[in-house]
Amino acid sequence: MRTSLMIWASMVVLMVVGAGCYEVVYTAEYKGASCIKFEDAMYEVEPDVWVEACLGEDGAVEADLFYVELDGSPEAIEVSVKAGKCNETVTLSGDNDWTAVACAFTISASPYEDGWILAVQSDDIEGGKGGTAALSNVTFCFGDGVTVTSPEEGDVPTLRAEEEEDLLD
Repeated sequence: MRTSLMIWASMVVLMVVGAGCYEVVYTAEYKGASCIKFEDAMYEVEPDVWVEACLGEDGAVEADLFYVELDGSPEAIEVSVKAGKCNETVTLSGDNDWTAVACAFTISASPYEDGWILAVQSDDIEGGKGGTAALSNVTFCFGDGVTVTSPEEGDVPTLRAEEEEDLLD
């Protein structure tokens, strides 16, 4: 597992340098053995000074990238999204890359080594009356018989870019 984490860390550094991405930190919490919830995104503006970094705030098109290691192979991934008053759950499944939309956020999932790379992208519609609210939290559930092994609960750094494609360049 350490080897795959080192490879992941190296890949993250290369993506940040190459795509102009930046790091945000989510709080991760396990919701049973097969589910993990990410919430309370924060961004460090200067040493030890953190501000909220809600995905899609004020109509900004942004994408966050998560990597979740698993013990087992999911047949589908259930994704629950909360953004303002919207609470929506979708199921991702298919042969290769999986994609769905919940609360106006596009969620994509791709298998990678012992886990999945999960991307959540906002739209360009500003919040407020009738608009798209910023992301409050997202929960990924991988199904019976599958166990989330990484990341650990607590602060989890992830990447943010203007679009999902920027994260994967």
